[in-house]
Amino acid sequence: MVSWVLVALTAVLSLGFVSSTYAETLTGEQTTLSGDLQNNPVAQDILEKIEKSKHWIEQLQQRNFETAQKQKELDAKRVEVLQYLENDLKKWEELWGYYTFDGILERALENSPAKDTDSIYDHPLKFTASKIGAGRVALQTVLEHGGTPEEARDAFVSTAKITRAEMLSANSIYNILNNNAYYNQQILFNTDGNFDLTLSGKELRKYYQDYRTNPSYLKANPFDKLS
Repeated sequence: MVSWVLVALTAVLSLGFVSSTYAETLTGEQTTLSGDLQNNPVAQDILEKIEKSKHWIEQLQQRNFETAQKQKELDAKRVEVLQYLENDLKKWEELWGYYTFDGILERALENSPAKDTDSIYDHPLKFTASKIGAGRVALQTVLEHGGTPEEARDAFVSTAKITRAEMLSANSIYNILNNNAYYNQQILFNTDGNFDLTLSGKELRKYYQDYRTNPSYLKANPFDKLS
């Protein structure tokens, strides 16, 4: 639209009427012509185009202002909505944080002697926590090296999963540390949790005693005729 004004002004000047009698005069917001130019059809047409162009420019300026105002309001609403969303997500995390594994572990260790120890075998959940922690590290490593979300997820699952052999081994160590079992008895089972059937009776008697020959049992059960 601005180019229209420039073209029109150039055309007026190109008519050759450059004296003060025929000069173009700008008064206020309206452009007027003086002298013989008032009766010149070409000049009148150009003047009309100038006035239209000025009107169009005013409309554009008003539209730009309105657009800027709407954009400003939109940006303010966007900030407001994002704040609401952030607050909702925070409440959601607080609500479901109680049921996460980290929350369960924290409550389980709250009054446990294992809370301040470094061992991962002195509490049943600490071994699981160590596997989950390793899975998170594996996931983050894949992402940092440009891996896809699917590859990162697979890395987490592969690293965090607990095999049956690992579970049995961790359980054995936990039982030994908490005096729920003897090491010499635990080693009689293989990594699959099955009893070693190749052991002889003589070897087994090192670890097990027939309850019927136990003096404490006989004293507590004097009427057991079979024993």
